[in-house]
Amino acid sequence: MQWLQYTTEGMWTAPKSVPPAIDLGEFEVREYQSGDGPKLFRAIEESRDAILPWMIWCLTDHLKVEDSIFYVQRFVRDQGREDVTDIPMGIFEKRSGELVGATGLHDIKARSQQAEIGYWLHPRVHGQGLMTRVATALLTQAFTSQDAGGYGLRRVVILPSTRNEPSVKVCERLGLHREGILRQERYLGLPKENPIGYLDMCIYAALRDEWLNR
Repeated sequence: MQWLQYTTEGMWTAPKSVPPAIDLGEFEVREYQSGDGPKLFRAIEESRDAILPWMIWCLTDHLKVEDSIFYVQRFVRDQGREDVTDIPMGIFEKRSGELVGATGLHDIKARSQQAEIGYWLHPRVHGQGLMTRVATALLTQAFTSQDAGGYGLRRVVILPSTRNEPSVKVCERLGLHREGILRQERYLGLPKENPIGYLDMCIYAALRDEWLNR
């Protein structure tokens, strides 16, 4: 297995300390902290209809406030671990302190220094261009070196369903490179009596050098 050492430039490890919150003026994006669970539950509870059918976890998870508290605490405990593969973040309104959406770096692949960005917003902040601002800033932080307060990743992808037009439009506004279509890549078993089935997914990607030098 000695050849494996030549298949990676270097293994990615998570920052030893949590990078600073992303300041977007009236909003901020940051990793979850203890005490965020009730805010997360409240935002999900008020957004379930709006984020379906794409976020099917909202029908099985976060069904009571204790679920969201446990979710947040689990990731708070993981902060500082080098081998994390999921870094969820909240989008917070500074004035009220309320959570108005979520994003994060998911499915992190250490060997290729890659992560996937996912996102959703509370319906009361739809139509303001907020998600484009959030994703722009998160991409920059994802690619910024860890010494400079970033995550030090090399490649980031976003995989919206071809049917999820708002999410696709975010990727287009970001100017990400559309690498193609992953045919029937993800299964969506909703509604139970007549599941949507396998979905084609767009794959949009950005590379560190091209993003930071754009």
